[in-house]
Amino acid sequence: VNAFLTAGANMHVVNGKYYVLGSEKGHSIKAMAEHVRDLAAQITGRCVPINHVPAPADLSKIEFRHFVADTGCFQKDCGWKPEFSLHEGLGRTIQFFRKDKQ
Repeated sequence: VNAFLTAGANMHVVNGKYYVLGSEKGHSIKAMAEHVRDLAAQITGRCVPINHVPAPADLSKIEFRHFVADTGCFQKDCGWKPEFSLHEGLGRTIQFFRKDKQ
């Protein structure tokens, strides 16, 4: 959220440009799903199973690539940097939606 607020406060710099935002740490989809499952179980006391399915046969090779966000351009232009790890960000997100449901 802070990255979007920072961009809005720096429209004179960011207008017409695009940036990649993230935590600058690489995580697989499997690891992210396991993080969400484990955090949800910790917070709610319920364990959600993860079902693994094979990738579709017609999936493009580019879909199997590894990507780690490099936020350097946005940091240089706006002074923003990631504040939270994936684990902490997911935990905060789950807590936010959990409060909203109560």
